Amino acid sequence: MKNGAMAAAVMAMVMAMIGIAAKPQAARGAQAAVNPLEGGQAKQIYGAEFDLAKGKGRVVFFEYWGINCGPCRASYPHLVAMQKKYGPTGRFVLVTSHAQGFDDTVVPFLKKSGVNFPVYQQLMPTAAVIQGYIPMAFLFDHTGKLVGSGAPGTLYGKVEALVKAAPMPLPDSPMIEGVDVQACRAQAMAMVPGRAVAEVLKALEARVKGAKADAAEAQALLDKARAWITAETERLEPLVTEKPAEVLEPVRVLAATTAGMTEGKKPAEFLATLQKDPNVAVLARIVQGQAMLAKVATEDQNPEYRRRVAMLKGQLEAFRKRTDVSPALTAEAAALPDAPGPAAQAGRP
Repeated sequence: MKNGAMAAAVMAMVMAMIGIAAKPQAARGAQAAVNPLEGGQAKQIYGAEFDLAKGKGRVVFFEYWGINCGPCRASYPHLVAMQKKYGPTGRFVLVTSHAQGFDDTVVPFLKKSGVNFPVYQQLMPTAAVIQGYIPMAFLFDHTGKLVGSGAPGTLYGKVEALVKAAPMPLPDSPMIEGVDVQACRAQAMAMVPGRAVAEVLKALEARVKGAKADAAEAQALLDKARAWITAETERLEPLVTEKPAEVLEPVRVLAATTAGMTEGKKPAEFLATLQKDPNVAVLARIVQGQAMLAKVATEDQNPEYRRRVAMLKGQLEAFRKRTDVSPALTAEAAALPDAPGPAAQAGRP
């Protein structure tokens, strides 16, 4: 067999092994995107719950791999170390896509490897066109521009400089969601639930009155923030009496956000009502504890996790036996599960 034919046969065999078809390579410029992770629909199979929209404004390292590929498995210690180093900066996102058929060995491998980032099954973003071999990685800067692709090891050395050059991304806040923030970045960074926004909104109002080029953006942020405050106030109002323990923390957040504002009167009243009954805070701690454990639950729990579950279960049982509890709290406690169940990442696609 001639060299050309042999190379073609080898490539066909590799493609068959990983269970995918090669796609024509797009031009580098056409692959660039504001969010490099857009255009892919797939199920997340491991890691804490993740929103692919978080690729926007961050350096993104995306890798295709397969459980039956030795070099793919060998790349995982490097990926885990990269996430530990750059993940806490808030400027970096690492996502991998399992490109082979899913089987029962995938999740155990990820657990054993100490994976600390989201893993998907057959996720193929528009900006990351696989070329028919794995492992294959793509590196994007914070603007969404593709700066490198190929074998993962060829990209590791480029990550640090890109992360240092990336600005802190805007917060994942419902008060700025959907607004194209450019000129009012400083104000948008401060518009996070739980932080008082009265002065920030005043600054935005001044920009609107100034009728400058950024007036429309400032007005959009004002409208979004006020709409969220109104919607959250309306959502929480009936729950203050129906599920007081469940909404204690959200009410605290809303009251802190609206402190010093006219819109803060109702949230402050909600909080005062909830704080009159000390039992609300007792059950609220159990509710929050269950929610936190549910987020990290897996099928094979460690002793510390089981200890915390048992502790919360005992606290809930003790609370249910109390006789000095309001009817609303009694019903709320009865409706709670005895213990949090496994999180979705432990399951199969």
